Amino acid sequence: MALYSAKRAGKDTAIVYDLNMKKEEKLKLETESKLYDSIKNNEFEILYRPYIRTCDEKLAGIKAELYWNNTKLGLIPYSDFKMIAQDNGFAIDIGVWLINEACKKIKYFKEIFNMEKRISIEISTKQFLGSDIVYEIEKSIKKYDIKSSCLEMEIVEKFSLKDEKIILEKFGKLKALGIGISIIDVGAGYSSLKGMIEYPIDSLKIAPSIISNIDSDVLSCKVAEAIICFSKIFSLNTIAEGVENNRQFELLKHFGCDEIQGDYYGKPINFEEVEALLKSLV
Repeated sequence: MALYSAKRAGKDTAIVYDLNMKKEEKLKLETESKLYDSIKNNEFEILYRPYIRTCDEKLAGIKAELYWNNTKLGLIPYSDFKMIAQDNGFAIDIGVWLINEACKKIKYFKEIFNMEKRISIEISTKQFLGSDIVYEIEKSIKKYDIKSSCLEMEIVEKFSLKDEKIILEKFGKLKALGIGISIIDVGAGYSSLKGMIEYPIDSLKIAPSIISNIDSDVLSCKVAEAIICFSKIFSLNTIAEGVENNRQFELLKHFGCDEIQGDYYGKPINFEEVEALLKSLV
């Protein structure tokens, strides 16, 4: 346990085994065993967060956030079980389910409200690299007969350079389909900005860890402004995630950020609340 913890922590790291590791390992094993049957038992659900345009504060799109609702473990956000899902091969099946659900909702919004709003979903690196994701997306788009431009893939910025050829090939196929591509958590990782612009992407989404401090920390503020300026030079859409108050919103609007998302406009909402929101816009 200590060995694997040290490996995950990075190079030149020493970790001493303690009883907390045993507790963590027990919890991990319990989570793995329950996750195995989660799709079959229909335990996944989606909560939604709106993307708001800064220019007019109107709805620009919706992010579909995955949660696992287990009777014993409770409601768990995807970020809390993502690594377990990836390590055990569940991430691909979960990703296929999420793609299918997003396309189903896009069709519903079109039929009921005559709206073609963008829905964004996060795709794990393992699913993106280890499966025929282009085929799965194309299959769902055809099944629900929706506009491909209404679906947006969110990919974390921490790509491995050795996978660059695969990434470029799959990005190219997704763009050919008309799918939107966003890089998320920009500013929190170590990716080269030059490397990112070589990919055919549409948006950069600034990490919540940067946004949460822009109204109190000069460096975070300058980083956010720099990312927005960089994006404008290369005609990329910029989205700030994790906006919590009016001061942050006003700063981002001043910098020219295109869209925002976060608790400033409310917590994640269920599908019935999304329907109520869309009804108010009709």
